[in-house]
Amino acid sequence: MTTIGGAGRTPLLVAHILLLVAWLGVDVGVFYASVYLRRPGLSPETRLVTMQIMTGLDRSARASLILLVPVSFGLAWVTGNGLQGISGAAAGTTFWLLLVAAFGWIYLFVRASRAQTARSDGQHVWRVINPLVHVAVMLFFGYTALASLAGIHAYWSHFVALKALIFAILVALGLSIEFTLREIGPAFAELITGETAARLARFDAAIRRGYVPVLLIYSGLVAIVVISVSRP
Repeated sequence: MTTIGGAGRTPLLVAHILLLVAWLGVDVGVFYASVYLRRPGLSPETRLVTMQIMTGLDRSARASLILLVPVSFGLAWVTGNGLQGISGAAAGTTFWLLLVAAFGWIYLFVRASRAQTARSDGQHVWRVINPLVHVAVMLFFGYTALASLAGIHAYWSHFVALKALIFAILVALGLSIEFTLREIGPAFAELITGETAARLARFDAAIRRGYVPVLLIYSGLVAIVVISVSRP
């Protein structure tokens, strides 16, 4: 088992590492931008540009997350660390279908983030599909990880099962952030019309509500890296 759908171990491993680095590294930029936006006295123009930069970085971090699904699937199969009951043809087909689905998710995300109103087609489709994708990914990796660790069925090797379980938790945290931070948009739109103490406080509170799950995600990513480099 040297390839999956034509993709070999080395390119999949490189992609896996780069996606993890991009997810964590780029998202740290998002975190810093959010802290900067909470400063009092910024001009509306400065806040708007900073928000645009933060949104662009956030798109990259989320794209890295969803692309990890097909890449992780492929890497586990190629290295003999997971899903060994699947034939090479079935594994290759699944890998490419997951990759196409991941890029489809990214397209819908970019389209929705550029939409001007919540009633637009892009936003409507996104609000339906995005939670379903998060739940599907969370349940798949969560169940297969727990079943592997409990000895019910060897979907993954032990160290991959640990990473899969953490990944499922991170996806769940990401979904919680989707709902936690919905107040940011309206609060920001109000703030850039003219800063007042009340408007800044509302915006500040909206952003700070997301800090705990975000920091937990960072911790989980570090844990995944530690497990990867410390395995026998």
